[in-house]
Amino acid sequence: MSTTPDSAALRLGPGNPVAHHVTNVVISSEPDGTADEKRLGLPAMSNRS
Repeated sequence: MSTTPDSAALRLGPGNPVAHHVTNVVISSEPDGTADEKRLGLPAMSNRS
């Protein structure tokens, strides 16, 4: 069974969000040279939940 994002979306069918908004993104550098990010994601579902 494929595990690509497309195949997961097809399995969810109407359970997929119709939109996904991302806000409050904060990207910071870590002492080891990597980056860390934090954000707030808000899905909009077709059933308005």
